[in-house]
Amino acid sequence: SKIAREIERFEPPIFAILSLALKSIKTDDILLGLGYQAIYAKIYDEAVKYFSELKNEEGLIGILRAYIEKGDYKKAIDTYVEYFKIADKNSFKYSKVKEAFTKQTLYYAEKFYEAKKYKEAFNYFELLSKYSYDREEGDIAILKCGLIALNEKDYKKAEEFFLQAIKNEPKNADEEASFQLGIVYYAMNQKSKSFETFNSFLKKFPQSNNIEKAKEWIELIKKEN
Repeated sequence: SKIAREIERFEPPIFAILSLALKSIKTDDILLGLGYQAIYAKIYDEAVKYFSELKNEEGLIGILRAYIEKGDYKKAIDTYVEYFKIADKNSFKYSKVKEAFTKQTLYYAEKFYEAKKYKEAFNYFELLSKYSYDREEGDIAILKCGLIALNEKDYKKAEEFFLQAIKNEPKNADEEASFQLGIVYYAMNQKSKSFETFNSFLKKFPQSNNIEKAKEWIELIKKEN
């Protein structure tokens, strides 16, 4: 079973031995060995069946690998979420799985975002905002959730995400979130709040590329008041 997992190639004799053994002894080791041999043989649905019987972290990691190698990223991301529910968050393995989840989910979300499929993009950015909020990618995902909500004219939700991005650590989305928050308040007809937000933006981010735009918003609000 150990060889079956670590050899990184399909070996029919090993698979046959483990398949025979499984009829008499159903252990986690045998199921893991069969699962990984099935992955190496590229029979991914069979691999998922073996791993699904384990009902533990190792089984979910195996399922993840099967779906990723199969190219079924939607099911892979769903499996990451299941893994996060039961995994030991202090383990090294958890940090590695989280790193892979962050990269793959961000890639998937950005693809939808670029294609203007905002509903699908939002779902995956929101997962990143929940499980990877403490990483730079998660911080950007929170910002993107706000931008999508703003685009959909869901101003209350946009406000919540922009405020979360500003509050969140790390701080790489603060500048854009602060600027967009001013726009949200204007759209919500909270013009005094919008005015204050843009003024605060000028003080906090004097080197921003949005400085001139912020000044234009301030002048607009002054005229309307």
